[in-house]
Amino acid sequence: MVFSSRRGSWASRFLLASLCLASATLAQAQAPDSAKIEYRIETVSQNLHVLFGAGGNIAVLTGPDGALVVDSDVLDMSPKLRGALAMVSDKPARILVNTHFHFDHTGGNPSLGRSGAVIVAHDNVRKRLVARQVINVGTEIVMEPTPPEGLPVITFENGLSLHVNGEDIAVNHVKHGHTDSDAFVFFARANVLHTGDLMMSIGYPFVDAGNGGTLSGLIAGQERMLALCNENTRVIPGHGSIVAKAELQAYHDMLLTIWQRIGGLVKKGRSLEQVQSANPTREFDERWGKGFVSPQLFVQRVFIELAAPRKKG
Repeated sequence: MVFSSRRGSWASRFLLASLCLASATLAQAQAPDSAKIEYRIETVSQNLHVLFGAGGNIAVLTGPDGALVVDSDVLDMSPKLRGALAMVSDKPARILVNTHFHFDHTGGNPSLGRSGAVIVAHDNVRKRLVARQVINVGTEIVMEPTPPEGLPVITFENGLSLHVNGEDIAVNHVKHGHTDSDAFVFFARANVLHTGDLMMSIGYPFVDAGNGGTLSGLIAGQERMLALCNENTRVIPGHGSIVAKAELQAYHDMLLTIWQRIGGLVKKGRSLEQVQSANPTREFDERWGKGFVSPQLFVQRVFIELAAPRKKG
């Protein structure tokens, strides 16, 4: 099945495709209507807030310099996003940072770009957004190119630093993590980390292998994020509730355990069916297996990554 869109009506369509991943039938799937979704706002420090909407979690740093926003949700939520931003900031969005290119994190780019926000992202975010995008989530989601006003105008290869509203912000690229375009954002003074989809506190990660993602890279990126954290760090995942360093560590350790188990079975020549029968996610499914990435799909994708021929050099 292939869904195609010009970036409209995607809150419900993405969630519908996600439900299909969890083995729901089309008749059973009841995708939320973005028209009925309102932003929930949580304050994590004096001038740093999180907006929970239909797509990826949004961080908003407020102050005299204007708002710095991390990610922009799906297109359908753009009017409500502007309203939510006005509730936490008396100044317009000045800078928008994208953690990666997926439409549930960049759908609001054109709206904020037209309003004057400078969009900042990794080089590959722009490369992906200027072209037609195909995301395989068990079904193919096809997105048409983003309008020019929604494209990053400042891009980076490895990372950059921003100094806005009295805050020091580090934006760091992770090679081949959730995609090939990921970056995590660390607010040093507030001691807050935005992981993008390098972590989702709602379930197993979606690794977009078709767009350069790998679980090995995602795990390596988590290790870099953990090195920035202490016991007081607040962690904003790409999707799900805010957590602490301990939860990020547990998520990393869980993924590493599954990676090592499947890797050991692959080295023994086991087939995908045999690996799935071994149930390498067994003790983690109760906590992590109820998101839109089912345990079966997660194991399948890890197996494919590990069983792929190694490239020389």
